Formats: sequence, C-alpha cells, structure tokens
Amino acid sequence: MDDNDVLKKLDTLKDDWRKMQIVIEADSDNLKMKALDKIKDIWIKVEIVKTMKSNDKKIEALDKIDDVRGKLNVILTFEDEDKIKAIDKIKSEQIKAKAIQSIKDIGMRLKLMYTLKSEKERLNVACSIEKYMPILKIIEKYNIRLKMHEIMPYVKNYANAEFVEKIYDLTEAEKIVMGSGLRKKEDRDRWIKERTKLDERIEEFSKKEYSKTELDLPEDMTFGVEIETEGIIYNKLKELIDRINIKESFFRKWKITYDCSLKCGAEFVSPVLNSYPDSLKQIEYIYNLIETIGLEVEESCGGHIHFGADYFGNDLKTWENFFNIWNESEELFYKMSNDVGEIPRDRLKRYAGNQSEGMKLFCEDGSIKIDSLKDIINLKEKISQDRYGGLNLSNLGNPKKNTIEFRIPNGPKNNKVQIENIKLFGKLLEVSKEMSNNKNLEEKLELFMNHDLSEKEKVEALLDLLFKEENDKEIYRARWDSVKEEKIFDDLFKSEDKNKYTFKRKDYSINNLTKNNMTKEER
Repeated sequence: MDDNDVLKKLDTLKDDWRKMQIVIEADSDNLKMKALDKIKDIWIKVEIVKTMKSNDKKIEALDKIDDVRGKLNVILTFEDEDKIKAIDKIKSEQIKAKAIQSIKDIGMRLKLMYTLKSEKERLNVACSIEKYMPILKIIEKYNIRLKMHEIMPYVKNYANAEFVEKIYDLTEAEKIVMGSGLRKKEDRDRWIKERTKLDERIEEFSKKEYSKTELDLPEDMTFGVEIETEGIIYNKLKELIDRINIKESFFRKWKITYDCSLKCGAEFVSPVLNSYPDSLKQIEYIYNLIETIGLEVEESCGGHIHFGADYFGNDLKTWENFFNIWNESEELFYKMSNDVGEIPRDRLKRYAGNQSEGMKLFCEDGSIKIDSLKDIINLKEKISQDRYGGLNLSNLGNPKKNTIEFRIPNGPKNNKVQIENIKLFGKLLEVSKEMSNNKNLEEKLELFMNHDLSEKEKVEALLDLLFKEENDKEIYRARWDSVKEEKIFDDLFKSEDKNKYTFKRKDYSINNLTKNNMTKEER
C-alpha cells in the first residue's frame, strides 16, 4: 500500500493501538508524521515518533505531542546535539531542566542552565553538575538566588549569617526564621534586632483606623474564610507568630494550619464571622499581618469561603432555589470569582471542579426539584463525594462544621477582593432564601431561567437577581468581562458535561461571533 492507502486504512480504525501497529511498520517518516494527526493517545504518538529514522523529523514531530512529559520521553533518546536543538520545544521549566540534566557535555549543560528562568530549576541542573559538592556551596558558586521556602527542602543546617545575607533576598520575617537556625549566639542576637523592626510595624498597623463598612448581608448569615499563603513553612510560621507582639485579642481565635496543597506555606483560618465591621476589621488585620510578615498569596493559593448552612435550615424551597440558581449560573460564578483580569489558578479543576455532571442527574424538565430532606442528602452525595468541588456540600449535617463551602476563588491578594467574594456568594444565599417569600423576584427569576439569552444577557439577568445597586453589579460585570474568553473555561465546561445550555454558547466565543449574530449593543 502507498502512503495514501495507509492513511485511508487508519481512518477505518478506531483503536489507536491497532493504528500504531500499522504505522510503525512503514518506512516513510513523512507517512508517520501525517499519521500522528489521526491518533489521540499521547504515548502511542511517542512510540511512533521514536521509530522515525530522521532525528530532524523527530524534532519536528514534537509539535504534534501535546504532553511535555511525552516530548521529554522522545528527547531523552537523542544524542546531545539533537537534544540541544529540541529543548526549545519544551515550555515547562521543570521538564526542560530534566532534559538539560541529561546532556553529557558538562559545558553545554552549564550554558543551557542559564537559559532557565526558574532559579529552582537552575539549582537542580547545577546539582547534576556538582554531584558531590554541598548544596550551599553550589548555590554560592552559581549565584542562585532562591527564596527561603524554596531552598529549605535542600538545606538541613543553616549557613552562617553572612552567607544568608549574601545569597538571599529575604523579608524581615524570613530573616527571623533563618536566624532561629543559626548556630552562633552572636549571630542569633543580631537577628533578634530584626524582630524589633517587625514588632514596630505590627504595632503601627494595629493602631490604624479600620474600615467601617458592612457587607449588606443578613444578620443571621455567618461565614468563615481560609487565607492560603506561601513564603514560610508552616511550623516556622507558627514559631514566628508566637514571637511577635500581637495584642489584638481576636487573633487568638484565628488558626494557622498546614495545607498539603501548598508548596511551602500555611493558611489562616477565621473563626465564625458576620457582615459587621468588627468581622471585616479582622479580615483587614490579617491581610496587613500577612503583608508585614512577608508572606504572599500566590497563584497556586485558593480562597475558600464557608457559609453557615443553618441560614437555610430545613426550608426545602430555599434549598431548591439555591440549587437551581447554581445550576443555571455555575460557569458565570467561575468567571466572577476573582479580581478583574485575574485568571483562575491552574489547579482549579483538581481542587475546585464544576458540578455540572452531578447536577444534571437531578434535573427534571430543566430544573431541580427538592421534595424532601432526603433529596438534599442525595444531591450532596452525588456532587460532593469529596470536598474538591467548586461548590462543596460535604460538611452539610456535620454538627461541628455545618457549612456550604465555595472553593472557586483564587486566594484574594487583599481584603477588598476577599470581601467582594464574600458578598458575591452571600447574595446568592440571601436571594435563594428571600425568593421563597418575595413574589417581586419572580419576574427576575423568570428572565434569569430563560435559555434563549447570550452569555452577556445571562450575566445581566444574574446580577439583577443578586444585586440592587449598580455599583455592585459593575464589580462582577467587570470581572466576568475581563476573563470570559479564557481557555480554562472551555476545559472546565465542555458541552458534554452540561445536560442543557443555560445560555446561547454561539454568542459568547470571540472565535464564533459574527456581525450577523451580534446585538446592536454588542457591536
């Protein structure tokens, strides 16, 4: 068979394994290159590429392998010369570093090490060059500048104080933590002086006037927040907090806990809060403390918010309203949960995935019916088999923590964004309950439940349902507008995951928009 016949044969087969058996027997690299487009399985593609005769063709074929580890698997079969050519095909710094480490020529390995942007990955390459040199000497020799939490996994004993100052760009708090491990008394004494500066700063912001605003949420609605941070390992942060002078009595009610999803950090967990200024002062204080200590709310951090489920009680209609609003607008909440222009974290699907699949099992004629408490329990079990959902109901019924948790937001970088997030989800709960006794909301609800809307119109219907003030609406409208086209939402909300479209999808993708289907306002 000629190449065209082989390609036609592949079109008749569904199993990638059988396709591979045919392709690897062919002599033509060009045929193998074309055949890659007809195969979905990444690792079968990898095996086909490995059988190509020309290394130049193998390098070209890397563009057809969408998995960085798959690319690395091919590159590791190359000699140094071809590895060097292929390395730019890898975007992941971590995987690129592994490819560089495999190069036999030490001089070339060193040269390529300095093309890496990540200091941590540079260190990994340097360690492969200097296999027997102590880690701190490697850092000093290659002038690698890591933050303390990045170097901690490599270092069992701290170096002397002069070395620490020379190598690291440390915050005051990191200096204190590093200082606690210094062996010489004179070094430790010098570091103690740094602590005085930190105490002064904490004393300074403790005296400041705090926000007097309220959240405009019901008096009987309670909530709690978890603020994830990176920068100091959990046990060292606890030691630091014990040392510094925090006079605020409410701080004793906050907990600092370990979070296994963080690389080197901890989270601040609030007590039960409400919408009044005293609670909001606590949140503002914690963010000031985080900034002063030198911690960071990084891209990998989540911003989880719990609301007391007692607010709903056993009112079945309230629960039904809540589930229906969520089912209709889940995707929109994902797009409104972060500050303007902030893209959701990469690990969102793993730690806060959508609930479309579970929700659709309870839909009848396009809506969810709650006829008994058993229905709530069944729905909870279907959509919250573990706690890693954007909407987490796994705590319902727990006498110690009976909460509805929203896990979608990234870790808010300041108290303003945190409070806006609390208000967004709090209004969802408030309207769900108010709707049971307020017929004035029926017209807004009817418009909101309509599916013959563009995404923009659906957003407006949701905001009209949740908020009275235009200023409030503009906050979340701007958030949605700044990220609505991001690819992560295509991955989270694939069409097959939804039992129905809650708005007209053809109207919201820039790639599909045409002047013919745009409204006059949208033009």
